[in-house]
Amino acid sequence: EYFIKTDNLHLKYAKGEPEQKGQEFHNYHELVLFLDGKARLISKNIQKDLKIGSLVLVPKASFHQFVVSGNDYTRLILGFRETNEIAELIKNVMNEVNVIEEPNEVLLSSFHNLANVAKSDLSQNEKQLFVCASLIHILFFMFEGAKILNFTLHHIISAFTFQLTDMPDSTENLKLDIKAEYEGVHE
Repeated sequence: EYFIKTDNLHLKYAKGEPEQKGQEFHNYHELVLFLDGKARLISKNIQKDLKIGSLVLVPKASFHQFVVSGNDYTRLILGFRETNEIAELIKNVMNEVNVIEEPNEVLLSSFHNLANVAKSDLSQNEKQLFVCASLIHILFFMFEGAKILNFTLHHIISAFTFQLTDMPDSTENLKLDIKAEYEGVHE
C-alpha cells in the first residue's frame, strides 16, 4: 500500500476490505479505479457489479458503498477537494456517482503513471506535483475527452511556468520547467 497526501488531494493504492464498512460519505471527491477482486457499488442511483478496470466517480457528499467479496479487492483511489483553480472543472465532471466500465487508454494510462510515480524514488514534493498535474489532466480529459483525443497539458495551462529547483529530497541537478501556452481547443 502506498500513499501520497497533500491538504487537497491524496492517492492511495489499497488491497483488501475497505477501512470503512457500510455506506461512506466524504467531504472530498474520489476517483476509484477498480483493479482486482469482486465488488459491487451501491449508491443512491446505482447498484452495479464492478468489472476489473472500471473507474468509479464519487462526488463529495455522495453516499456510496463498496460491497466486496474476499480479500483481493484492489483499487487505486484519487481523492481531492475543490480548489479555486479547478472548481469549475470539478463541477462539470463530478456531478453524480457514476461508473465508467471501460475507461479509454488516456484515463488508464494516467492512472498507470500515477501508480508508477507513487512507487518511484522521486521526492514527496515531486510526487505531489505529479499527482496534482495528473488530476487536472484526468478531469480535463473526462470533461473534454470526446472532443480532444490527443490531449496535452498545454491546452489547460495558460502562460504558466513551474520551476522546481533545490527541492528537499531531490537531486541537485533536478530542474523541471513546465512551460505551456494556451492554444485554444477547437471543436
